[in-house]
Amino acid sequence: MVLAVISAGSVMADPVSAATIPVTAGSTNAQIQTLIDDAHSGDTISFAPGTYNNINLTINKTLNLIGNGAVLNSINTVNSVIFTITASGDVEGSGTTIQGFELNNLNSSLSSSTGYGIDLEKVTNIIISNITTHNGKTGVHCNAAQNVLIKNSSFYYQYNDNDNKECQPRGVNVMGGNNITVQNSTINGANDGVSIASGATNVYVINNVISNCSYAAFWGGGISNITIANNLINNWTVEGLAIEKAANLTSVINNTFVNGTGDAIYIQNSYAHGPMSIISGIQIIENMFKNIVGAAIGVDKSGMFTGDGSGNSIVGTNNTVDNVSKGYVNLYSNGTNLNFTMDSSYPAKKANLSVSSGVSSTAIKTGDKTIYTVTVTNRGNGDATNVKVSNILNTGFYSSYASYSSLGSYSNGAWNIGNLGAGETASLVVTATALKSGTATSQAKVTGDNISVLSNTIQKTINKYIKMSYSNSILTNSKVKTGKYVYLGTTVKNSGKDKSGTVKVKITLPKGMKLIAVNYPAVYNKATKTWTFTVPAGKYYTFKVKAQVTSKGTKKITFNDNGKIQYKYVTGH
Repeated sequence: MVLAVISAGSVMADPVSAATIPVTAGSTNAQIQTLIDDAHSGDTISFAPGTYNNINLTINKTLNLIGNGAVLNSINTVNSVIFTITASGDVEGSGTTIQGFELNNLNSSLSSSTGYGIDLEKVTNIIISNITTHNGKTGVHCNAAQNVLIKNSSFYYQYNDNDNKECQPRGVNVMGGNNITVQNSTINGANDGVSIASGATNVYVINNVISNCSYAAFWGGGISNITIANNLINNWTVEGLAIEKAANLTSVINNTFVNGTGDAIYIQNSYAHGPMSIISGIQIIENMFKNIVGAAIGVDKSGMFTGDGSGNSIVGTNNTVDNVSKGYVNLYSNGTNLNFTMDSSYPAKKANLSVSSGVSSTAIKTGDKTIYTVTVTNRGNGDATNVKVSNILNTGFYSSYASYSSLGSYSNGAWNIGNLGAGETASLVVTATALKSGTATSQAKVTGDNISVLSNTIQKTINKYIKMSYSNSILTNSKVKTGKYVYLGTTVKNSGKDKSGTVKVKITLPKGMKLIAVNYPAVYNKATKTWTFTVPAGKYYTFKVKAQVTSKGTKKITFNDNGKIQYKYVTGH
């Protein structure tokens, strides 16, 4: 026999199911932090739309943080961070998701070494989506984090090259860690669009638009397995990609570099982040370089590749150059000890279309309007013709209300772009009305001549819209002779767009009144004297009781409308 022993004073807690905890618009930082501290791992913290000021929150458990378009402003001080997700012993924020916020870092100091929208400190399995950040030093800072996905987000900065170096902003900063992905996002105006250093491995920057930065991406310092693919990189002011020491196994594939000042890709073995070491396994494949003041690829400005050259390798194939002032490759020195292979021929011209779709992060319900955006970019070296985009909206959930396109025309769910030249971008904005609740999934489909396509899938949850009202009344004269009858009624109306959940209505008679009959007997329970039913969208029902007044005096009748109580009175005489 096995005996189960519970020590004195111990407590067996009931299981706690995940809960959704609402945050009221305008709540203070202290109030929100209390909700977070009191929540259980797995709970959802759902912010009401609105503006929240002086926010500096710490997450040390697994939570789902849903912004619904809420605007969070930081404290206006150095070291300001809006969300810190941290690991501390057995209690940590790993597994947390953050989505649907606008984060404004108000720190205006030029000497701050921090100022983050989101700070990930040694946590794992983090998903960040549909975030917009403004200013500060870094939108998302990853310090030794692992398995992080940053997607469908935007990072905007107002930056001057003359600003203090310590506050030069970065869209995403990866300091160590493993398996970090930045995809389908926009970074504009930063010093470093994406910065990667301190031994980070397996970092993926895919299908983003990185514009008006000093460096679209800057990396080095013992890092490896870096993939930069299918990005549009434009209008940089120093270098497009800066690859420093110990940048092993880097792949730069199928990107479009356009309208930049400085080399599109610049590679050197420097003293950044420690002693010089071998650069190996850099592949530059099927990229397009267009309208650049500089070289497509610049190598080794100081001639500092060291050792005997073994492992130092840069390979480029099938890249395309158009109007690049210093040409395809510029060796700033002799490339000492460098195993360097570049093809000299360009592939046949072909269009390569990237389609990025997005939807407003604001929560909606049936009948509401939301905004879909679609951006099509030709990242190839040839013109695309007869380009058409369909399946933009899931027509089972939406109908189009209004649209705007920068190129071509949109009608009946189809966007006819026509011709899209190499390096060109076309955009479409569609305002749509939600027809029903559920999860609407769509993936824009592109057709055309001489093209290959990369597209993304988007989802939008449409909440149910149920608007119930109840009206109780005495349907006949409230003064009744003894022995005569009176009719009582409750009208239940659903003015929403979706069918209601279960509704219960009960009319309770006092002493001196006798129940004679009810309508809708199929949904009436005689034992509990309750109607149980649902109400379709836009419909109403009136539930009636026929009662006999059996004695004189005032009678108090109780109407229970799905838990809400109201009283009416009948007088017998």
